Amino acid sequence: MGVLIAALVGAPTPVWKRLINFAFAVLVASAPLHASRVFAAGATGAQTSENKAGESAPEKAAPLPSLVEILEAADRTDTLEREARKRFGDGARLKAATEDIDAAEEALVVAAKAVDASAPGRVQVLALIDLATEVRTHADKLRAITEQIGARVRAYDADLDRMNELDKDWVLRIETARLRRAPPELQKRLDAVPARLAGLAREVTRRRDANLAVLERASRVLGRLNAIVQDAGEQRERLLETLRTVRTEPLWRATPRREGTDYALAWTAAELDQVRTYVVNNAVTLGTVAVVAFVLGYLLMAGARAKLARDPRHDPETDLARMLFRSPLFSALFIALTAVVWRSPDAPVVYVGAMLTLIVVVTAFLVVTIIGHKAVLSLYVLAAALVLNWFQVGLDALPLSGRVALIVQCSAVAAALWLDLRRGRIANQVALLPPRLMAMVVRGSIALLMAAVVVDIVGYLGLARLLRDGVLRMLGLGLVLNLVGRLLYGLILVSLRSWVAQSSRIVQSRADSILSTAGLAIRGLAIAGWATGTLIAFRSVNFFDWLQGAVTDAKIEVGTVTLSLSAVLLCLAIVVATYYTVKAVRLLLEVEVLPRLSLTSASSFVVSATTRYLLTVAGLILAMAALGIDFSRVTLLVSAIGVGIGFGLQNVVNNFVSGLLLLGERVINVGDTVQVGSLTGVVNRIGVRSSTVRTFHGAEVIVPNSDLTSKEVVNFTLSDRHRRLDIAVGVGYGSDPDKVVQLLIDVAKSRPEVLSWPAPVAAFIGFGDSALDFRLQVWVANYEEGLQTETALRIAILARFKAEGIEIPFPQRDINIRSVTGSITPPAPL
Repeated sequence: MGVLIAALVGAPTPVWKRLINFAFAVLVASAPLHASRVFAAGATGAQTSENKAGESAPEKAAPLPSLVEILEAADRTDTLEREARKRFGDGARLKAATEDIDAAEEALVVAAKAVDASAPGRVQVLALIDLATEVRTHADKLRAITEQIGARVRAYDADLDRMNELDKDWVLRIETARLRRAPPELQKRLDAVPARLAGLAREVTRRRDANLAVLERASRVLGRLNAIVQDAGEQRERLLETLRTVRTEPLWRATPRREGTDYALAWTAAELDQVRTYVVNNAVTLGTVAVVAFVLGYLLMAGARAKLARDPRHDPETDLARMLFRSPLFSALFIALTAVVWRSPDAPVVYVGAMLTLIVVVTAFLVVTIIGHKAVLSLYVLAAALVLNWFQVGLDALPLSGRVALIVQCSAVAAALWLDLRRGRIANQVALLPPRLMAMVVRGSIALLMAAVVVDIVGYLGLARLLRDGVLRMLGLGLVLNLVGRLLYGLILVSLRSWVAQSSRIVQSRADSILSTAGLAIRGLAIAGWATGTLIAFRSVNFFDWLQGAVTDAKIEVGTVTLSLSAVLLCLAIVVATYYTVKAVRLLLEVEVLPRLSLTSASSFVVSATTRYLLTVAGLILAMAALGIDFSRVTLLVSAIGVGIGFGLQNVVNNFVSGLLLLGERVINVGDTVQVGSLTGVVNRIGVRSSTVRTFHGAEVIVPNSDLTSKEVVNFTLSDRHRRLDIAVGVGYGSDPDKVVQLLIDVAKSRPEVLSWPAPVAAFIGFGDSALDFRLQVWVANYEEGLQTETALRIAILARFKAEGIEIPFPQRDINIRSVTGSITPPAPL
């Protein structure tokens, strides 16, 4: 078809001849297709005549594109070219990626010689850790490079696909434009499109291939880096296992040997040189982090100290925070050191160990001098032991001196802990754990330290070093986490008392609850971090892998249903998270958000209740999904539950549906004064099953929701809270009724509680036995003010009648004596 059209485009011919030739070419090109259809129709004798006729009928030729469609295709081509050429500026990025790959390959060469097999085991472990850290850094860079270049290659392939799609029909578009007598400028633009597309395709292909070459190289090097990281981890685990089981002769049988002092000094000098080299090479980054963290920490601590200085309260939390912020300089130094360790790029193990030891020393000083911790001996001895432990790799090269140093370390720390514990200087201080549990931890640490001394003397060096390192690092980590928790708690305490926090209604009403919850959360996180760090300190990292595998592999079978323990734990976590989320959202809405909006109490309750129910339902759906429940397979169970509900739970469902109706229709709202039968009171709560009505005597009555929807309920405050008061009064028979009516109206109008509309009404309602009966009717704005307003009106009426000389008569009765037995003696004169 394309060849025929191209032949028609050749020599200049008249337009009518071109049209005839083009139509003939289309007919010739489609003839084989029509013939095959006819042959197929004739070969199928089982078909009806209608199907035969339909199949043998020739298809209509596709309509030629209009000039507008051709112009739109040209615009799409221009857009495609612009988008593709935007990606051509990747030369600098490819060059940078190539440099990173070269550096990674150099790291591969260095990695082969990074570990000295003749060095002591602890030295090899440290070298393997540094090697894995450096290789992992290069691997992360290459992983990012592969992602970026892969996305670019996919974009180039998409561009080529779009070019092929556009180029497919350009010959037809060009010839159609000529047949439709397109303007010369448009025709010239269309004639140039195929060549432009071909050139663009060649350039895109070249750049895609260049990116693919870099991608292939990066992927290959990345695979080698990952293999090195994996091998280093496996080799490190083997060395650690070997170190844990190192054994030598007992100390009393140790033979004198060369101490290896030169090696120990050389190793210590190499460690110090490694730390110095790292600090020099990263001086700008480390200095910037240290200065920024120190300045921000100092300003924060100084502001907290000034805030607490103006606070007149002297409760234990405030006093502890006041002591903690008493010296902002040292607190800021602690924050700066922590930030430097956290933000140190690709730091070697020796540097990290030195910084962590320095943090423990600063922490011990802060805890003793500022907070006033009484366990001075234990804290200082622990800091000294950790400083000595930093040089332990060099000391391990000394066969006899290293063992003696271990005994001295463990004995000194155990003795200090025992003395402070006996004097009550540890258990009675503020710590992560309760006093009794903290005392148990200290006693366990003392036992482990003494066990390390014993096994060292016996000759089990690996176990002795493991116990010593684990206990010292555990205690140091606990000390640091305790200080961090105290700092965070003090900052939260100060922030809750700031003017910004005090503008919150939640803080105003529940500051103590927020503070206690924050304290529990901080303590929980600190304890979790301490437990994790303790496992790492005792080289029990495999415990986490074992725990993960145990949780993943454990199954719970309930009948024919099998649930994994991980799914059950995830379900429980979702349920707990949903519970606390609902509580937090309810507190936020009812205390903070909704009172600030111009909503009625009923509308606020509906918003809060609806939000809580939606969150609860969403949490339950997520919990069921975590268990792997397929909702499409529980139709039978739902039907059975529906039958059970229809018979056994109809009252519960009735009350539940009634609660939903109450929330939806809002004929009864929280705060309304209602009367249900003989019960009158204020609605305090509308639940999904029942509602609470508080009577005027203070009793709270639980009313099923079905009673509120099926029985007659009088709502005194449904549309508004206006209330009419009826006050009956009687006057003597000699009083002027018109004057009494006017006086009653005047008294009602004089009271500010009485509404002017509807206006007060006074009426003469009848003749009583002893008085003329009148009634005063007035309206008040608030239902709750009815009793007070009635009392005030009666007092005012009594005073006005007294001033006007109108008598409120006593009841009068005439007594007729029909018969008397005996004589009646008149009373003696007074």
